[in-house]
Amino acid sequence: MLPGVVQSSTSGGSLGFDADTVIAADVAALFRAQGYAFCLRYLSIGTPQDAGDLSTAEALDVIDYCTAWFEGVSAAGYLPGLYVGPDCVLDGAQLYALPFGHYWQAASQTPNLAGRGYQMQQRLVRDPVNGIGIDANQTHEDSAVGRAKWLILGN
Repeated sequence: MLPGVVQSSTSGGSLGFDADTVIAADVAALFRAQGYAFCLRYLSIGTPQDAGDLSTAEALDVIDYCTAWFEGVSAAGYLPGLYVGPDCVLDGAQLYALPFGHYWQAASQTPNLAGRGYQMQQRLVRDPVNGIGIDANQTHEDSAVGRAKWLILGN
């Protein structure tokens, strides 16, 4: 288990960003001073997904994979969430039927999650901020009054 404290976003929303770039402490301090409350750091896994990499007929495999991933992450004591990205092969009803309680909406076209919605929405940022490429993310309560959560490392 990672050390730290799980914290919810505020009900009024929090501004943050995501990036696939190493962020030095001095750059992180600049973002904080500019009002960014959190950063999601992810690793790219190669070239962007090509259109048609996954067919709609393979949606059941996606559902099975997402459910198994949710169960594994949850069993390890973490709070799993789902990033809904471009070219999602699942519709809103299929996404909502998954066991997740936390959904993050990509800046691209994504399905509507009727009855729940998204707790975090991504916005593309064209120009680098503080010398790095980022996407901005805004948190808010979803329709089920759920909030995004993240881990804050202890001092």
